[in-house]
Amino acid sequence: MSSPGPSASPPNPDVATHAGGGTRVHGATPGTRFPLGAVTGGTGSGVGGVRRGEPRPLRPGVTIERRRPYDAWMTPITPCLWFDGAADAAVDHYLSIFPNSRRLGQSDFGPDAPGEAGSTMVVYFELDGTPFMALNGRPNFRLTPAVSFVINCESQDEIDYFWDRLLEGGEPMQCGWLTDRFGVSWQVVPRRLGELIGPGDAEQASRVMQAVLRMVKLDLDELEAAAAG
Repeated sequence: MSSPGPSASPPNPDVATHAGGGTRVHGATPGTRFPLGAVTGGTGSGVGGVRRGEPRPLRPGVTIERRRPYDAWMTPITPCLWFDGAADAAVDHYLSIFPNSRRLGQSDFGPDAPGEAGSTMVVYFELDGTPFMALNGRPNFRLTPAVSFVINCESQDEIDYFWDRLLEGGEPMQCGWLTDRFGVSWQVVPRRLGELIGPGDAEQASRVMQAVLRMVKLDLDELEAAAAG
């Protein structure tokens, strides 16, 4: 397979910053532009009746609040997902699924950027309090299961919820993995799994792993039964 040529390279961040003309923040006066890295949580209607910028319940009795304005470059590590024009649709889909999630802002393509002027280049958002970026790149690169995001669930109800929602239009895989309709891969697992296969009881860990390998969507009761022998 030949390596991608220069046209397949992601845009240079500095070039993208200037070509994009800045960042649009929800809740700001139309036409107001902000430099990249200075995006603040906006206001306006959010998902599920929660206004953007307000804390969203993570689980009953648990809330995460942001204590400073969002800055894409102040976060130590922010995953950036590459889409072929579907960044807005993907972000809206994920915000409808995950609690404590919000759209923070976006950058648009400028007239000299490798995209339609005025269309979305990058969306900044949070899922369950974790920052992400969604980039509308060219079709040169594709998402693969080589990179996946792990959702640690407290119960079978949570496993069922995230599995069913993310699988809509997607494809299931073995061992609790799935690829959603936008090509992003997820592992939907019980938090308890780490304890069941952790150090201390090699025979138990082996039984649990064998049970995991037989499953598509993970079943917590069956994993507990395997651990018990």
